[in-house]
Amino acid sequence: MLHADRSATKIDDRVNELCGDSAVRNAKGIYEYLLGGEKQTQLLAIRLFDDKNKRVAYEQQT
Repeated sequence: MLHADRSATKIDDRVNELCGDSAVRNAKGIYEYLLGGEKQTQLLAIRLFDDKNKRVAYEQQT
């Protein structure tokens, strides 16, 4: 039983880490992402550039 508790704690820690990540746009997909071996990043709807950075880059390019 100790192993299961440790695994649950590890998953909870990772969930909290992903919830706090500003690049993760879909918190609903976190558990599915973790239980699937962290392979389907589309479940998190990751966004690497926020709106401010996109606007600055667009202005520099035009």
